[in-house]
Amino acid sequence: MALSAVEEARDIINNIKEDIKEYKGKITLTWIRAHMGNFGNERADQLAKEATLISDETISFVPSRNKIRNEGNKIIKDLWQNRWNDSKNARWTKNLIDKVNVDRLYGDFYINQILTAHGVFREHQARFFEKTSLCGQETGSVLHVIKECEIWTSYRKNWPSGWQLMSLKDLINNADIRILLRGLLYELLIKELDLLSSFSETDVSRH
Repeated sequence: MALSAVEEARDIINNIKEDIKEYKGKITLTWIRAHMGNFGNERADQLAKEATLISDETISFVPSRNKIRNEGNKIIKDLWQNRWNDSKNARWTKNLIDKVNVDRLYGDFYINQILTAHGVFREHQARFFEKTSLCGQETGSVLHVIKECEIWTSYRKNWPSGWQLMSLKDLINNADIRILLRGLLYELLIKELDLLSSFSETDVSRH
């Protein structure tokens, strides 16, 4: 009930509360059955009907806390979306996630590497370590590893039919295929670590 609420933003309710506090007599709030001839109840019903005919411009209510919060969140989200749309950075990620969202997307070690094109993919590592593709046919980009690289042909045999025609965005958003993508990146990471380990052992033996 509005009158019993600890906090209230609406002026009309707060004014009623103040009138009750200032009244010196005894006030008892009770439930009255409608349309039983009670003068006060009938009068309140009449006033309520008359209020429906009053222009909204004559009545001013303070926005509720929830409304203020929701409007503030919308403004922030719109500003964030505009910054994301205008940004020249993260163009790869923007193709996969075009709409900003306050919900957490993927707190996932493997999927995040696909979303950013960073991490285990050799196209990214080539910027720092001059690495080439594992298969020697491409730079080791995300699309090559997931869709084309012959090293993973046998792994992809059990993927759902028609996956080749799906965009990378659709592959990520498909719950079943997302599990398979995690598996592929896990195998890729293990392969890279094995190569790194064998390289380190060879380097040690030379010395």
